[in-house]
Amino acid sequence: MKAIKIISLFLALAMCLSLVSPVFAASEKKDEPRLAENKKASVSVKDITSRGTTADGVGYYIVDNSYVVINDYSGVATELVIPSKINGYPVKEIAGFYGCTSLVSITIPNSVTSIGEGAFYGCTSLTSIKIPDSVTYIDSDVFSGCTALTSIEVSENNANYCDIDGVLFSRDKRTLEEYPEGKKSSSYNIPDNVTTINAWAFSNCLLSSITIPDSVKEIVRGAFYDCIYLTNIQIPNSVKYIGQEVFMGCISLTSIKIPDSVTSMGWYAFNDCISLKSIKISNSLEDIGGCTFSGCTALTSIKIPDSVTCIWENAFAGCISLKSIEIPNSVTRIDEDVFSGCDKLTIYGVRGSQADFYAKQNGIPFLAGEMPGVSTLIPNEESEYTIDTEKGILNGVEAKTSLETLISNLENGESIVVTKPTGEEVTDININIGTGWVINLVDESGEAVDSVTVVVKGDITGDGMVNSRDIAALQRQVLAPETLEGVYLLTADMNMDGEVNSRDIARVQKMVLE
Repeated sequence: MKAIKIISLFLALAMCLSLVSPVFAASEKKDEPRLAENKKASVSVKDITSRGTTADGVGYYIVDNSYVVINDYSGVATELVIPSKINGYPVKEIAGFYGCTSLVSITIPNSVTSIGEGAFYGCTSLTSIKIPDSVTYIDSDVFSGCTALTSIEVSENNANYCDIDGVLFSRDKRTLEEYPEGKKSSSYNIPDNVTTINAWAFSNCLLSSITIPDSVKEIVRGAFYDCIYLTNIQIPNSVKYIGQEVFMGCISLTSIKIPDSVTSMGWYAFNDCISLKSIKISNSLEDIGGCTFSGCTALTSIKIPDSVTCIWENAFAGCISLKSIEIPNSVTRIDEDVFSGCDKLTIYGVRGSQADFYAKQNGIPFLAGEMPGVSTLIPNEESEYTIDTEKGILNGVEAKTSLETLISNLENGESIVVTKPTGEEVTDININIGTGWVINLVDESGEAVDSVTVVVKGDITGDGMVNSRDIAALQRQVLAPETLEGVYLLTADMNMDGEVNSRDIARVQKMVLE
């Protein structure tokens, strides 16, 4: 595991484990993180015949008088060609160019068959790299910390790997291996045939929106670790497993729906997602792992489904805004310090349940019955809508969507009031929802407790349609850039590149023709 992740995870462990008593620390744990050191090679010390350094600073060792492993670089070159042979032995493994900040270009010889974990970690000047035919194995996290890397190219004749637009995939394109950290784009659509998102695949990327297709079945450890710009992601109902630390440190992520297909989720999955306000937990999840939601400081309420039987230690530790949680009678084990630092919390549940017993033992207020209605707008399980709570907008609404259809796609539809930009309340359930309309979630007194503004892509005029009037509005914006503002400017940026130009006009024209 790369150094920055080890430091971050040690901090998280320090917070969690310092609060756990020896009795509970010794208890059985599922999917507990392991802190492993970087593997510099897949050989033991006894197999090493000799060590050395080439004239240009490439450190290596020879294994069983058979092949060479590159494990270090002490030079300062900007361009480096790794030799195919050293002392007559073929170079087969690359295990360490850690922190080689001078390197802009590295040429890997066709003798190399394996590239080890974190091999190019911290090569901050590396802009591109080509994987030759000979490589049969690439470990996870190979290019972490390569902040200038915009493309990973793979030889067309490689039998095990390929690239699509500079993103590394397995040859059959079913596993997304690694997305370059320096690739400058705000959104990315994972190809439809992908079934696995590999460990650390998107870690530290610059993306704010990622679309996962319904072909994906598993999201492996740390896949979106420290994606600090990520605000929008939907997990499809095909996903069965979410690994450890998958969304850890995604500080801009505001809402998440874990679909009912997910039965297992690793520890620290959403640790330190400090903007996360809305969480819908899978109705098939068996337990909530240690520190899963710890440090989610914006979270105010959450409902545990009755599929859950265990809540492991520090699962919600440090959720300082958490006011209410509903725990079902199915939960038979709640570890110590699950709610450490949750000083505003009230637990809702069944009298005589484990939740009741835990609340009494830990001095937490307990109320029998269901938790009061959710005070945050949440798209339901089948919906393709997403809410950006930071901007206060509802995305994913298509043109010609009726009020009735929109309400059916939101939780607590009976408590929703819709108003036009003028403030006029909308009562006709057959009317088309337009850009700029406001969705309000109201409490029993009729007071709005949450609200979002609708964005309908292409509907620049706000009438719920995409037609020639929208094309004309776009053309005016291109000629006079200050014509549109707010959500109307946002919906005009059809390709989400931060600009409104002829390319956006072309997209709206295509929508009108369709």
